[in-house]
Amino acid sequence: MPSRAKSYRPASATDPKEARRTYQRFRTDKKEQAFYRSARWRKLRVWFLNRNPICNRCQASAEEVHHIVELKADPERALDPDNLEALCKRCHSRETGKKPKPDGRVQRRSP
Repeated sequence: MPSRAKSYRPASATDPKEARRTYQRFRTDKKEQAFYRSARWRKLRVWFLNRNPICNRCQASAEEVHHIVELKADPERALDPDNLEALCKRCHSRETGKKPKPDGRVQRRSP
């Protein structure tokens, strides 16, 4: 019986660090990248997660801080704690997966 041919997998499919590097390399918004690397954001993020350790949606352990009003929509509220919510990775992925496409469609992931 013939063996099945091996499927091709790019390095990013098996190595999470490589996937992260590839993602960062092809992101287009440099101002947004700089904001998320800033000391002010990192300090606020740690402070916020310490005050809100539980996901607002599913009550799991929160690991992500989500901007309720998107950073690009209102940069003035970027560091406003009232514009933040603590989410677990799963809920944050669901929320960020709902961004509108350029043609107006909304990408929604199934639960």
